[in-house]
Amino acid sequence: MGFQRLLGRLRPLMQHLKARAPAADAAEGVSGFANGFDARPWLSRLDPASAQLFCAVFEAGYLIAQADGRFDRAERSHLQRALLSLSDDAILADDVDAMLSGFTASLSRDGAAARCATVGRMLQTHQVGEAGVFLAAGVACASDGLSQVEFKTLETLAQNAGLGFDRLSQLVEAIRVDLATPD
Repeated sequence: MGFQRLLGRLRPLMQHLKARAPAADAAEGVSGFANGFDARPWLSRLDPASAQLFCAVFEAGYLIAQADGRFDRAERSHLQRALLSLSDDAILADDVDAMLSGFTASLSRDGAAARCATVGRMLQTHQVGEAGVFLAAGVACASDGLSQVEFKTLETLAQNAGLGFDRLSQLVEAIRVDLATPD
């Protein structure tokens, strides 16, 4: 599969996230910091708001992968590979586990619709909606393709991130092409 190709499209994301870092109060509502991963080595090198925005992009991927009730090995592997790649292999396995725990807790507490709304609005506000939706769809397509419920959740996230249905369809098609092309 061409997951490396998909990641190549997202490489500029880290610089963009640093340039678009929200004020700390604007980043409230994003999962994870209450669960303690803000003190982890790689994330601590980012200012807290940039780290939260980075986490919002990855929470988008988690929400879509979890939409069908199964966060399978392929989805987890692709999300972890994306985290490693976009952090230049600096993020630790403990960081990944802590982030996923935070995402799980927020999803259980708030529900999928509320998490999609919160994450999508943050992505839109900081002009990384397309990157977040692209990563989310790529992670979900990594296993058995994009299921109906995953697509519906992706559509909700995309709407909250300011992306229309036509743009979402273009992104999903680009992902399918990337994943079908060998690295």
